[in-house]
Amino acid sequence: RGLTSTVDMIFQYRLSASVAVLSLRGFVLASASQGGFLQQSGTASRFVEQTDAVVPIGGQVKFSAIGSSNVIHESWVDQLHRELLDLGYEVYLPELPLASAKSQPWLNRVCDDEERYSSLETPRLGLSGWRSWGFAYESFEGCVPEDGQGYRSILGRNISCMNGYSCTKIYRGRNPLIKPSELATTFKGYQFLALLHWINDVVAVAKGEPCLGNDEDMQILDTAVLTVDATKKLAATFYQEDPTVMLLVMAHYGPASSEDRTWIDDSENAWGKELNRRVREGPEGLPNVLFVDYVLPPKVDIFNHPTMTGHPNCRGDKFMVYSILETLYNAKVLSRGFAMGSAEACSAASNCEDLDLACCHSSALCFVNATSGACLPYSAGAGFTLGKM
Repeated sequence: RGLTSTVDMIFQYRLSASVAVLSLRGFVLASASQGGFLQQSGTASRFVEQTDAVVPIGGQVKFSAIGSSNVIHESWVDQLHRELLDLGYEVYLPELPLASAKSQPWLNRVCDDEERYSSLETPRLGLSGWRSWGFAYESFEGCVPEDGQGYRSILGRNISCMNGYSCTKIYRGRNPLIKPSELATTFKGYQFLALLHWINDVVAVAKGEPCLGNDEDMQILDTAVLTVDATKKLAATFYQEDPTVMLLVMAHYGPASSEDRTWIDDSENAWGKELNRRVREGPEGLPNVLFVDYVLPPKVDIFNHPTMTGHPNCRGDKFMVYSILETLYNAKVLSRGFAMGSAEACSAASNCEDLDLACCHSSALCFVNATSGACLPYSAGAGFTLGKM
């Protein structure tokens, strides 16, 4: 995870935690006030900077996220909004004219720094139980029967046309289909769109799932070709509408351990790493697709359990956010990013008060306190909040 960029500045901006949220003609405009004092030389900067990126320091950023329950019941989208403000960007987020779009999470963990982003409006599209191919087709053409309840052939596999948990209508929600052309039109002019739309693809092969027709021999790793196919279809539609919108395909965070459901066991996650490799390499070369590659640290409390089992908790969400920002900086989308430490040395580091700021950013177990600037322990979260329906 180490970054090679250096910082010319001998001081670090302290961004205050205050946020102004203004409603303007159906839009949400949030900006960070850069008040407070400057941290003088002698203290390592939180930031790295470059001059040849798409979005200048202080420039406007428009982003959103598409996924399943992982964008509804987790706060990583909101944390990302807050961190972009802390980096000095103006975050300008139009309300989404999409059915089932939400501006805040619902039934998510209460994190240690929750008060910093809980008032932010961050529109996102989350459809529980949906899979990547639910966002890849303009119609039910090819489904047999063509009423959305049959199967279509995708790369020689019989895949259910029904979206939602267990590919069952009762769990689909009110959207029978999300057209990629509608998404491309909605997000035209955005800098990036984070995609966690494929996490449930692997669930399709679970015993008893009706999502694969007669393909009972299909294994978890076989789903990678379906994910890549759906992502390429979506990327092609976006590129035709606006080639500048970057699609950030988020890595699969892997399975909760059978020994302890709150953490990952490396010995059980070999398939997760191989799956990510296949999904990462599949769209390589597409000019508008980036893969956000990360591996959650093993054997630390990083998953929710028993409520929302399998979803990353506050620590996992924080880890994902900094991985997104690092990817955007390295791809020269953002001119300013956070200094990052190495994943090997820092991702599971828990001696927070001894860490430099770069390692603190990279640790799932620590965070930089916005008021004091100190590196402090970051908990898994304290209970759940209902948020907005």
